[in-house]
Amino acid sequence: MAILPEERRKKMLELLNENGSVTIEELARRFGVSEMTIRRDLDKYRRVGQVKRCRGGAVLRGDNVGEVEYQKKISTNLETKQRIAAYCAGLVTEGMQVFLDAGTTVFYIARELLAVPGVTFLTNDLKTALFLSRHRREVILLGGHVQNSTGSAVGALTMEMVGRFRADIAFVGTACIDDAFDALTPTVDKAFFKRAIRQNAKDCFLVADSSKFHRSALVRINSLADYTAVVTDYRFTEEEKRLAEAKRIEIISV
Repeated sequence: MAILPEERRKKMLELLNENGSVTIEELARRFGVSEMTIRRDLDKYRRVGQVKRCRGGAVLRGDNVGEVEYQKKISTNLETKQRIAAYCAGLVTEGMQVFLDAGTTVFYIARELLAVPGVTFLTNDLKTALFLSRHRREVILLGGHVQNSTGSAVGALTMEMVGRFRADIAFVGTACIDDAFDALTPTVDKAFFKRAIRQNAKDCFLVADSSKFHRSALVRINSLADYTAVVTDYRFTEEEKRLAEAKRIEIISV
């Protein structure tokens, strides 16, 4: 069954965010439309600066964030992620129920939390779940469709599970943060999941190193003001500090 043009274009952009590039032939076959139709769709995104056309297809512009392979992210900004993790672990006390979002910064938080006894962990990240399980910690895995590039579960099943649990505290990551201090992600499923974590935890902390700021992605998750606080190494300008204060965003600098 043919899908509506707007839905097709949205799915095209999601594929670009996930893979970094697409070919016209591949897209025409996937969506059952002509290559000319795909060229017009890609030109629409080129005109607004979201993609760059190349011979036979298109690539994502460098200032738009897509999904990055887990192994590439795990060693990026390592020292900063460890500082963020150490601070966050200090917020957790014995016997708490803790939501851990997918992502490498949150994985380092999981490592730090091995020192805190009696914690029950809830996560959709397979690597984090396996790591904690190997260390004999109590883990509830929020299952669903596994995104191969990141090793995290997303989709309807994941959403159903996360809605059944309540946590004392949650740690959530983001692909990027734009100039308006909104958190964004490349995929719709992740946006819904991260919002659900926020709704089902008493306190929810966004963790983001400085590389995440002043960038853009396809889907808005929420405002930084929706979190208990943002834990980051980013150094805000005076103007940004005034904006954060006006939006009632709590910043914790590490």
